Amino acid sequence: MKPSFPPRARWLCLVLLLFCLLDVEAGTVRTLDGQTHSGLVRLVPPGVVEVIPVKGAAVRVALTNLLSATFELPENHPLLTAKFPNAGRGTGLVGAYYERPNFSGRAIYRVDEAIDFNWGAREPVFDLPRDYFTVRWSGQIEAPVGGLYTFWLATDDGGRMQLGNDLKLEKWQKQESGETNGVVRLEAARRYDLRVEYFDNVGNARVRLFWSGPGFAKSIVPRSQLYPASPPDLPAAKLGALNGLLATYFKSRFFFGDAVVRVDPVVNFAWTNSPAADVAAEDYSVRWTGQLETKHSETYTFHVESDEGVRLWVNGKPLLNELFAVPRGELTGSLALEVGKRYEVRMETMNRQGGCTARLSWSSPSTPKALIPSSQLFPGVPPPPFHRVIPAGDDDGEIQAAGVLTWGGSLLPAPIQTADDTAIRFGSAHSPPSLSLVNVARLYLQPLTSRTVEKIPAGRKGVLLANGDFVDGEFKGIEGGRVTVSSVLFGLQAYALPEVLAVSLRDVPRMPPAGVLLRVALPSGALLHAKAITMRNGAVVVEDPSIGAVVLSADDLREIRRVNGTTK
Repeated sequence: MKPSFPPRARWLCLVLLLFCLLDVEAGTVRTLDGQTHSGLVRLVPPGVVEVIPVKGAAVRVALTNLLSATFELPENHPLLTAKFPNAGRGTGLVGAYYERPNFSGRAIYRVDEAIDFNWGAREPVFDLPRDYFTVRWSGQIEAPVGGLYTFWLATDDGGRMQLGNDLKLEKWQKQESGETNGVVRLEAARRYDLRVEYFDNVGNARVRLFWSGPGFAKSIVPRSQLYPASPPDLPAAKLGALNGLLATYFKSRFFFGDAVVRVDPVVNFAWTNSPAADVAAEDYSVRWTGQLETKHSETYTFHVESDEGVRLWVNGKPLLNELFAVPRGELTGSLALEVGKRYEVRMETMNRQGGCTARLSWSSPSTPKALIPSSQLFPGVPPPPFHRVIPAGDDDGEIQAAGVLTWGGSLLPAPIQTADDTAIRFGSAHSPPSLSLVNVARLYLQPLTSRTVEKIPAGRKGVLLANGDFVDGEFKGIEGGRVTVSSVLFGLQAYALPEVLAVSLRDVPRMPPAGVLLRVALPSGALLHAKAITMRNGAVVVEDPSIGAVVLSADDLREIRRVNGTTK
């Protein structure tokens, strides 16, 4: 007798089979003629992007008509939940960031979508110190399937984790790198109380929470399986909303001390009495944190109404800073944003006495002025890419990943095994395994901010040192943990790798090479410039003018985007 499956189960199996057989990933494709397609995305010969939607026929988009292709979908998309039918609908954990050791001093609360942080020597949240801070994450974790799970907590400096009453991990000590792990049996679809605590002493700061379980290998515990809960020192509240901003209502006007947290769907208030349970009608402050997403790529104007002072940051940029003024009417600030991207937002206001108004609206050429709707607000904040670290002393600018920058502007963030005055060698497992020095413009030996990159003088060859000096000279190689440079003034000089931030061999181009149509982004942070993308023996081949043919698997793709200024 053949086993019988309900229709939904058969549909799930078919989707899983597509994932396994077609080398596809969930994603979104946008075309030059204004169309958008979402579904299972793959490249097919000779180099066409194919989209298999949830319903309807497959769509093929020629690269000449491609504006962008991303290879991910929101976690609640039907295709992703089908891939793992028992995936949760979590939003993350509440992180309480304290400015002092032992969870004391001023605290900033937010929902973190995962515990996957490498802050380096930078502050974990702006307004907090770089050293001697502590963090406590609170919430619940849900197992997608029943069975044995292994958890790992990796920290610099100390950390500890409590999972229900069954598992406790702890390495609460000063250390440059430590990891502890334990095994526990979990039941499917059951939520367990979870608390993770971390402290930083001085220097670099890192903390990551991994797990492995039935059917999957060691990986970061994902947002979908984490559910936020109020920290133990605050009143309990329901925080599981998928849309809105996390609001912290402090019982003083200085954003300090006792507080109440909740998720506000929108920021639209005109309080005449208490703004939240257990908060007095006067002398309080409020902070909203989370993300927003736009519907158009254009400049947005943010409109804030507040009876008293207010501050607003979007994407880390301060648009309004009038906290201690007493504004009347409306304050505005503008910023160019792109559709399809989420931007971190933080708004603060305070009340001394009397009523209090707090409204957050926006407008753009395509959007009439209106409150920012709940559908465009999200309480969780994802961690930044783990390999991107800001060196001590650098606070400004975008992050440039470590790696090799070519004369064509492509970036390979691969570890350099050796180098001489003819080639850079990455190893046989990398594609390409080596790169001729004639194709190299710069070596970024550490992740740098754009502010630091600007310290490399144009038209000069040499090395930028960690102390800020630039030493002119010809690059000779990397061997045994040392960078060798031949200098006219100092002769042959060898510097330990930690002393060198970057090596300059030639100027960086302002524009991609002629004939380049597309930029290809990889999970490692690599950025390739493609004159052509083809398929060869099931692999993706990117023809990069300054690197050559780079062979990738379908899983290596994260985004393909048309270069600005190119046309069909």
